[in-house]
Amino acid sequence: MQYLSIVFMSLFAIDLTSANGVAVSKIDEIFVGMCEKNIKPKVPAQLCQIRKLLIDVATAETKAFGDCILKEFGYFDSNGKIDKSALAKDYSEQGFIGKDAELSSMIDDCEREFGTGINSVNYLLCITMEKDFAGVLNSRKKKEGKWLPENPVCK
Repeated sequence: MQYLSIVFMSLFAIDLTSANGVAVSKIDEIFVGMCEKNIKPKVPAQLCQIRKLLIDVATAETKAFGDCILKEFGYFDSNGKIDKSALAKDYSEQGFIGKDAELSSMIDDCEREFGTGINSVNYLLCITMEKDFAGVLNSRKKKEGKWLPENPVCK
């Protein structure tokens, strides 16, 4: 329950919601076509939320997207678990040095919280709450020129 309560508290405490109550992410819009092929959002705002990794409901559709996106980032191992060393390496490569122990502890806490049924949506909830993750991902996106949306939906 620790992470679930933190998610809801953080939406308000660190201003991740706009005035109309819609969640706002510091993560720039990400496009990975192969990950979106089975996503069927009803309105562009839903697709925007997904592209900013604001996924809080684990449906078959969102879990498939989460699995795909975490593999694309290089964070998922062959057992469907977060590869802590890959996550820490990404932080270091983007200039966020010395966070290995903190990230490892965060993943351990997340796995303990969600238990054996942990899935990619749960991992994304935990990872995207980490204060520097948006900076890491946005920096990597810019450096590598990857994941740029051909047709942006986030305004």
